[in-house]
Amino acid sequence: MLNEEPYYITESKRLCRENGMDPYVMSRPETFLTEQELLDKRESYSEILSVVSFFSNKLLASLKGTPILVVISDVDGFLLDIDGDETIKATTDQFGIILGSQFTQKDTGTNVVSLTLQEKRPISLIGKDHYHKMLEDIACYGASFQYTDEDDLLGSVSIMMPIQYQNPLFLTMLSQMVDSIERELLLRKQNRKLNIMNQIMLKRTSNGIVITDEYGITTELNDYAQKISHNGRASVIGKNICTSELTGTYFQRVIENEAVFENELLQFTNQKGERVVCLFDAQPIYENGKMIGAFGQFRDISERHLLQEKYNYLAYHDDLTDIPNRRYIKKEIESHIQSIEMGTSGKLAILFLDLDRFKIINDNFGHSNGDELLKEVSKRLIGCLGERDILARMGGDEFIFLLQDFDSNHYVEEKAKGILKQFHEPFQVAGNELHMTASLGIAIYPDYPVSPEQFMVYADNAMYQAKSQGKNRYVFNTSSHLDSVSSTHVKHCR
Repeated sequence: MLNEEPYYITESKRLCRENGMDPYVMSRPETFLTEQELLDKRESYSEILSVVSFFSNKLLASLKGTPILVVISDVDGFLLDIDGDETIKATTDQFGIILGSQFTQKDTGTNVVSLTLQEKRPISLIGKDHYHKMLEDIACYGASFQYTDEDDLLGSVSIMMPIQYQNPLFLTMLSQMVDSIERELLLRKQNRKLNIMNQIMLKRTSNGIVITDEYGITTELNDYAQKISHNGRASVIGKNICTSELTGTYFQRVIENEAVFENELLQFTNQKGERVVCLFDAQPIYENGKMIGAFGQFRDISERHLLQEKYNYLAYHDDLTDIPNRRYIKKEIESHIQSIEMGTSGKLAILFLDLDRFKIINDNFGHSNGDELLKEVSKRLIGCLGERDILARMGGDEFIFLLQDFDSNHYVEEKAKGILKQFHEPFQVAGNELHMTASLGIAIYPDYPVSPEQFMVYADNAMYQAKSQGKNRYVFNTSSHLDSVSSTHVKHCR
């Protein structure tokens, strides 16, 4: 009972008899791949052959001195690789065991290649297990291999030897070798999938990605990173990222200290001269608890950032004259007063300007020409600005100068004279020559604290004093009393 022939061998021999095969006449393969077909097949199996050959060579090395032949087939029984003892090779050529030949039950009868593929498990054909008498002096062991994740049969690996070298351990060794082959093939398949996914992620993502090894050498730069920076892969791959002026410091801290960065705002000009604004993340890459590199990611927020800058600009600038507006100047006044109170800033003065008889211009020439006049006025006033001066439009026909950190009040008075001088020449608007004057109210921040609102009222009161005094002049506010008309120092502009 222990020596009972396996059912698949019995069935194979029955088929041989049924097909009229003579056990004393060796059957040879009937189908062969052409030279080109064999090249193509080996190319399609190149990764599989490299893995199987690696482990079969290890097997041959471990059995050095034993006359063994290793045969590798594809899933259809075509022989793709033969290696091992040259003496056995010469002998087996007469049996049709050559590259490109196909071993099937129909053509070659009971053979280890087709039975291994059929049974999908390790088998042995030893001596009289063969149907053909010429093979009874040979021991064969075979095992199929597959992608274990989807039961996808790939081929078989078989070993042949003279029967006197037979040993049940060969089947065990072959089974262990196939286990190793299948693990390696599965790992490579999974790595290919991961690589494809990584390529898709790297190519499809709208983020720029940079990957380095543990020494900071750049190993990957995706398409979007190239697009953002206008740097080609050739100029970056293989270079040390730590030398980068833009991100080198971040990557160095990641690599040396395993630091993590999120949403770091980076601004630079790319090679096309375009301003780029990015949020930058960087972190270590780990494998089995060991840091093996660094990952950096750029999220291009240029459009959003520039749009936000534009919104901020519009929020603090007058849309007609494009100079700072009331909100902006008020913020500056508040900030400077705080600095004065902290002792970190010097003198501060406000010059409040109101155009004289501007309503007449609007009534006689229309609001559109009135707007054009305001633009022309603002252009001339901009020409009066010193290094630390700010000009803003308060609204309507009112403007304000903020003078900061000047040495003496003489600077303020000379500034006022210069401003009023800008109105000596007429303004050209839509072919019309318009004559215009202005009244200035001046307040210098006192030696004691006042609120920004109080400070601006001082200048406003002085401006109205200038109006009541006959216009086209400047008036210095000299009082801190808000509930009465300020005492003033009046200068008429001639």
